Amino acid sequence: MKKVVLLCAACLGVSLIGIPIDAKETAQGQEITGEEVRSLVSQSDSPDFKSKFKETLEKELIQKGVSNPEELLSSNKPLPDSVIDIAFNIMFNTNIPLMNMNDDLIVSGDPEEGSAEWYVTSWYNHLENTSYRYINANETYRDIRGNEVSHPIKLRSRYIDHGADKTAILYHGYRANWFDTIRQAKFFSDEGYNVLMVASRALNGSEGKYITFGYYEQDDLNQWISDEVAQTNPNQKIVLQGISMGAATTMMSQTTPHPNVFAYIEDCGYKGLVSEDAGEFVSAIFGQFNQKTEERLGFNLNQISPLNSVSKNELPKLFIIGSEDTENNVIGTDDLFNASAGYKEKLVVEGAGHGQAFETDPELYQRTMRNFLKVALKQNISSFELPDYHTSTGLSVNELDLPTEVNTKLEDGTQVSVPVSNWEMIHYDENKAGNYTFSGTVEEVDGVDNLNNLRPTLNVITHPILKKIEILNKNMELQQGNELQINVQLTDENNQVINDDWVRNQVQYKVEFDSANTTNNHNVSVDENGVINTEANTAVGTYKVTAYSGEVSTSTSLEVKKNQENFNLYRLYNESSGEHFYTLSNDERSNLISYGWTDEGVSWITSESGNPVWRAYNPNTGEHIYTANLAEYENLYSKNWVKEGHAFYSMNTSEGIPIYRLYNKQKASFNHHYTKSLEEKKWLIENGWYDEGIVFYGN
Repeated sequence: MKKVVLLCAACLGVSLIGIPIDAKETAQGQEITGEEVRSLVSQSDSPDFKSKFKETLEKELIQKGVSNPEELLSSNKPLPDSVIDIAFNIMFNTNIPLMNMNDDLIVSGDPEEGSAEWYVTSWYNHLENTSYRYINANETYRDIRGNEVSHPIKLRSRYIDHGADKTAILYHGYRANWFDTIRQAKFFSDEGYNVLMVASRALNGSEGKYITFGYYEQDDLNQWISDEVAQTNPNQKIVLQGISMGAATTMMSQTTPHPNVFAYIEDCGYKGLVSEDAGEFVSAIFGQFNQKTEERLGFNLNQISPLNSVSKNELPKLFIIGSEDTENNVIGTDDLFNASAGYKEKLVVEGAGHGQAFETDPELYQRTMRNFLKVALKQNISSFELPDYHTSTGLSVNELDLPTEVNTKLEDGTQVSVPVSNWEMIHYDENKAGNYTFSGTVEEVDGVDNLNNLRPTLNVITHPILKKIEILNKNMELQQGNELQINVQLTDENNQVINDDWVRNQVQYKVEFDSANTTNNHNVSVDENGVINTEANTAVGTYKVTAYSGEVSTSTSLEVKKNQENFNLYRLYNESSGEHFYTLSNDERSNLISYGWTDEGVSWITSESGNPVWRAYNPNTGEHIYTANLAEYENLYSKNWVKEGHAFYSMNTSEGIPIYRLYNKQKASFNHHYTKSLEEKKWLIENGWYDEGIVFYGN
């Protein structure tokens, strides 16, 4: 038998204790076996556990030939390294089946009502909104030969998704099963929270080899928080709760608070790993054990200090302990509570042992949690955001339609709407335009505090009463496809001109057809600023334009006329081929210019209607011919010219001027030219072109 030193925290108590066990060395460390260990572990909650293991250890030492074991155990002499190695593994290593009998249990059968297992079978297993969540972490340690081992590990949690803006993240105790926090999970789920039940590294489906009593677990917990925020929304509200080692992990994780955590609840967590009254035996070997921890896991046991963490932040905290908790007792909780900064509450559940506060008095436990969360969720008002309130003069205070709710910014940066009443004014003259200040009273609302008794102030701006609108540009004219600004003058009851932007912005406009034929294409609109817009095909004719505000209005006429630009026939010249090309299309004109054609401007103005002019295309030469003679058009087609259809209209002879076509018989192609210019016609004839006469009319 070998003497083993065990630092028992969380489930076994915060102290160094000795357990006699059968042990054998392996390449991986210490493999623990033996029915006696099983018996001792089963007694670990017993008040006289430490005296029993010491008595047993003394007997074993006597059998090994030690004449005075009691003197050896209290001699403050260093213990053999093999003993420290065994104790280290019992405390930290999860690859010990006997110590991990609760790991990742599957609950079945018919458990006792009210037990944690009963909550699993009667509630959790019937939920349809559960899933597993995973994050990636890293584990680094030194093996028994001193070689550094570092590898990624995947951590697991169970998630209950309510699609809520609040999430409770729960952390179980030392070597506890995954449903250690199942009662708390149901409480938060019933309260409408999303719930994430963390499986600590190396336990309950999370990968890893070593438990570190919160040292590395605190980083894991913060990663779980960030993952939940990333998967929900940036303003997700997070509350943390841990039991025993999970409570210590929770406290240490918030030494520097995560911005999304609004509170945490610690249930029977320890304030540190080593008790101040550990005794001479513990003190004698603590240095050895601490050195082993630093060598193998890279941290000092004194660094595990929830007591230090609670004083570093002002998060609202609830401390829970059972009056009969002999492991992390009421005194330890009092020390945590007294050292804690910020808002805090404490609950001592009478008759409850370690981790048994909820099941001992579930009504008190849940009521305390519910009331604490209401307080913790409350955010203090930091400022109000009120736009100016505009109205006309002539209204009494009672007639003003002042807001019943205002937007407020809370100290965490979120914005909420709160009810407000009892608007009071310092001075108000209903008959005089001006700026007046009103202040209101904020009504109580869940989740919001007004600790500084701030009052929202509202700037009320009164404006002159509009009596008359006059449209200054009367009997307006507008060509198709253009726009026109309506100019108005506003006057008050004293016939004084109103130069007030708010009053002007109250004026609205509308356009209605009068005599125009708008069956297919009226397309006239007017925007909020009084700008009339027409389109290229807007029906010509008379429209009625109205400017109005409330019951005050005035009207005038708008005459929409043809836009001659819509019938401009553009002429373009290709220097390479010598061709002239004619088109109404601005798009076609722009496209040809982009290919190097020369824009020669408007050749003439065509008609909106009349005799069609046809365009034919010779695919062999690339030449175009324009003709109002349908017979000629058909003849060209018979000679393999391509019909390109109606190009534009020829005006009536009484309305237009002649368009001449000239022919150059010396050229094999591009030998037709069109012009309304008599001078150009004369020049072409003088240079050998043949006059084919008038082919259509333009302007």
